Amino acid sequence: MKRVTVLLILLMLAMSTAAMAADIQIGGEFEAAGVCRRNFDFDKGVDDNSRMWYGNLMLSMEAKVAENISIFATYTLVDGNWGDARYETVTGFSNASGVATDDVAYAVVGFDSFNLTVGRQLDEWGHMLMAGGDGIDRFKVSASFGGIKHAIFTDKIEERDQPDMKDDIDRWGLQIGRESEKQGFGLYLWHAMSNDVSTGEDINGYGMDVYYKGDVGPVKLSTEIAYMGGGAETTLNNWTYGKDQYDKSRMGFFLTAGMDMEPMTLSGTLAYARNGFTAGDYFTPTLMTGVDQDNAIYNFGELLGSSTAGDTAMLVALGLDYALTDKWTLGGKLAQHTFADDAGLEGTEVDLMAEYEINEGATWGLYAAYLSPKGFTPEDDAAISVVQSLFIEF
Repeated sequence: MKRVTVLLILLMLAMSTAAMAADIQIGGEFEAAGVCRRNFDFDKGVDDNSRMWYGNLMLSMEAKVAENISIFATYTLVDGNWGDARYETVTGFSNASGVATDDVAYAVVGFDSFNLTVGRQLDEWGHMLMAGGDGIDRFKVSASFGGIKHAIFTDKIEERDQPDMKDDIDRWGLQIGRESEKQGFGLYLWHAMSNDVSTGEDINGYGMDVYYKGDVGPVKLSTEIAYMGGGAETTLNNWTYGKDQYDKSRMGFFLTAGMDMEPMTLSGTLAYARNGFTAGDYFTPTLMTGVDQDNAIYNFGELLGSSTAGDTAMLVALGLDYALTDKWTLGGKLAQHTFADDAGLEGTEVDLMAEYEINEGATWGLYAAYLSPKGFTPEDDAAISVVQSLFIEF
C-alpha cells in the first residue's frame, strides 16, 4: 500500500507542474533478470543450486522549486526475487529484511558562494572502492575554488536512542576533487565516533581515500587507494569495524588500465586488500565480484571460508570487449583470485558476456561466469552463474 501511495504522489506532482510553478522531472530504472546459480558454496558434496527471476523498479524525481532550490528523491517500488515475500514488501529506505536500500530524499539550496545539501544522499566517491553508493543521512556544505570542488559534511550513521546520545554513530568528513572530460582526482577524509554505553569509553574510527582517472597517451587509467583504522561499531559501506575486531589498519587498492583498439577494447586490473578491508557492492572488476551484480558471489576483500582478518586478498584480471556491430557487444575476462593468502584460498574465473542495445537506455544482456576454487573444502567444486537481463533506464 505504501508503494502505491508514493507512486500516486509522484504522478500527482508530475501532473500538477504548472499549478506548482515547479519544473519536475520523473525518471527511473527497471530490470528483470533470470538468474541461474550453481554451487555457490564451492562444495561438491552439498547441493547448492538455485534458479530464480529477479525484478527491480526504481522511480526518481527532480523538482526545481526555485532558481536556487531543488529537491531530489528516488523510491524503490519492487526489489527482489519473484514470488519472494521480500519482493512484495519494499518500504521506504529498507526492505522487509531491514536491509537499507539506495533510495534518497534530499534538498539542494544554492547560495552566492556555496551549496547546502541536506537529507538522505548516496555516499558515492571515486570508483566505488570505499564509498560504495549506499544511502546515508548527511548534511553537506560544498563550494568550488579555482575549479576544484570542496565539501565538508556530517553523517548520522546510526541512531541508537540511548541516554545522552551515547552509543550513536556519527561521522564528519572532507572531500576535495576535480572532474573534467579527460581527468579526475579527489581526496576523501573522514572521522567516525561512537561511545561504549556500558563503559562510557569513546570509540573512534578514521579513513582516507584517494582516486585518479585520466589518459596517459592511448591508455586510460583508473586507480584508487583506501585506508581505514580505529573503530566505530557499525556496518557501513560493507565494512564492519569495531573497537576490538581488528588489530591492524585496513587498506584497499586497485589499478585498471584500458586501451581502445576499435573495434576491440583491452583492459587489465590489479586489486589488493589487507586486514579485512572489503570493497563496496559497486566495485565490480569481474562478474563474480561486487554483489550489486546478479552473477556475483562476494565483494572484493570479503572474508570467505577459513580466511581471517589478517589475510591479504588479491585479484588480477585481463579483459577483452569486441563491438560486433553498433548494437552488439561481446566480451570476456580471465581472472585469478587470491581470496586469502595465509589460508591458501584461491580461484580462477572465466567471464563471458553478450549485450544488445535495443534502444537508447534499453539493453538486453547475457552474462556467464565460471569460478574454480582451491582450498575451501575437501571436495572443491566450481561455482557457475548465468544471468540474462533486460535493463531499461528512463
